Amino acid sequence: MNSFLNQGLERLVHLYEESCGLNMLLESKLKKAEVTISDQGMIAAAKSRHYVYKFKPMT
Repeated sequence: MNSFLNQGLERLVHLYEESCGLNMLLESKLKKAEVTISDQGMIAAAKSRHYVYKFKPMT
């Protein structure tokens, strides 16, 4: 019976470690996505300012 319990415990430890690794991976991907989204926002704002200055004299 102890070996059965040990196998179950080993399996739970393995699943826990696997989920922690997956969590870290997802967190790093989320941080990269946040940076990319922020960069895209800054690019859009810069383009908008550029076109405002470029075409403002025409209006």
